[in-house]
Amino acid sequence: EIENSEIENSEIENSEIENSEIENSEIENSETSKKKLLQQQLLAPKIELLGQWTPEKWDYWLSEARQHKSLTTDELALCSHAMMMGDIHGDCQLYVRDDNEQIRFSFRKFCEKFASLMPKSRLNPSFTLITETDIQEYDEVPYQKQQQRQQQVMEQIQHQIIESPTLQKLWQEGYIHHDVKSVILQSKLSIDI
Repeated sequence: EIENSEIENSEIENSEIENSEIENSEIENSETSKKKLLQQQLLAPKIELLGQWTPEKWDYWLSEARQHKSLTTDELALCSHAMMMGDIHGDCQLYVRDDNEQIRFSFRKFCEKFASLMPKSRLNPSFTLITETDIQEYDEVPYQKQQQRQQQVMEQIQHQIIESPTLQKLWQEGYIHHDVKSVILQSKLSIDI
């Protein structure tokens, strides 16, 4: 009887270990899917690239180029602060805010890559500086759109942290004070895509 009891106890322990492993796996899968969902929210919304360039289409195209590593860091920086206008499959023009040697160099390299990535487009081989009348359009460059998406994701992350059962329990039991929640809300978390 003692041996049977030991065997039953061993089976119960093994069952508990398996259940614990399943729970841990489910938690990891849940955390992974939450992270993927947040990462998806950092991407520009998918939009069909037909017709005229719009801020949303340029943002989407650049987001895709970033994901596929089609452009260098300098080219991404240039394009993130620029606006593409004109026909997507025709004549188009890149509008930039500043003009200096680094921008001209990055633009030349970008033109070469853009021609291979968008063979139906005919990008003007010289960029145009944004004027005061273009400022409204300039406010909608991919950089600003990306900043807005990051801010929204950051707010969701902070909300999830504050509403987590662990933090709530610590707060309810008096281990942390209400002002710690405000510190968390104001904290900057690293977001990578």
